[in-house]
Amino acid sequence: MPPNSFHMRVRLSCNPADKIVVYTAIYGPLDYGPGFAGCVPTCDCVVFTDDTKLIAYLERRKSPFMPIYRAAPHPDPRRACRYFKTMPDTELSKYDISLWVDGNTCFRQDPAGIIRSEMISSAYMAYPHWNGVRDVYVEGHRCVVMRKALAAEIEPQLQEYRKTKYDSTIIAACTYIMRRHNIPGVIEFGRAWWNEILQFSARDQISWDFLRWKMDLQFEWIKTNRTSWVTIGPHARRRLV
Repeated sequence: MPPNSFHMRVRLSCNPADKIVVYTAIYGPLDYGPGFAGCVPTCDCVVFTDDTKLIAYLERRKSPFMPIYRAAPHPDPRRACRYFKTMPDTELSKYDISLWVDGNTCFRQDPAGIIRSEMISSAYMAYPHWNGVRDVYVEGHRCVVMRKALAAEIEPQLQEYRKTKYDSTIIAACTYIMRRHNIPGVIEFGRAWWNEILQFSARDQISWDFLRWKMDLQFEWIKTNRTSWVTIGPHARRRLV
C-alpha cells in the first residue's frame, strides 16, 4: 500500500429510491451531446455548456439531455469539461449516483437500468482502457504520438510519477464513470484528480491511475459489455446557426 493513502471501502447496495443522473459537459467546438437510439432514459440527463446555440439546439430537438448553462470554469475547453467530470458533487449533489459520459456517446439501452445493475457493491466503477494498455508511461507516449497532448505537458508529469514508488499496472478508460459522488472519499478523490489536471496534462486517464494508486481508491470495473449499451462516435465539429 502506498504511503499517505486513504481507504474508500464503501459497500452499498443499489436502492430503488436512489436518484440517478447521466451527465456530460461540452465546451469548445466539438460534439452535439449524447443521444439515444431505440431506447428512452428513465433517469435525468444533463449537459453543462456555455454554448447558447447548443442549448437552443437541444431544446428545439427535445433532447433527453437537459442543457444547463455554466460559464466555462477554465479557459481550456478540455479542462472546463474535466472540472465537471472530476467533481460531480459540485453541481449534482441532489442525486445519489451519477454516470459521466463523453459528449460523443449514443445509448442503445436505458442507462438507468445498467447503472442499477452495476452499482450494487461499489461506490466507484469504470471501464479498463479500451486498447488493453496497462502502463501509464506507455499511455503517455501514446498520447503524444497521437497528438492528444504535448510532450511538454506529459513528460514533466511522468517524471514526477517516476520519483515515487508508483508502479502502473492498470489504466481506466475515463469515458464512462459511475459514482456515488456525495461520499466523502469519492469527493476527496475528485478534488485531487482536478488538481492533478490543473498541475499537469488534461489526459485524465494518466492522472486517474496515479491517484488511484496514491489514494488507494477502491473501485470495480463495469461488467456490462460496453458495446451492448453504448456507441462512441467521432468528435464532430458543431455547425449550428
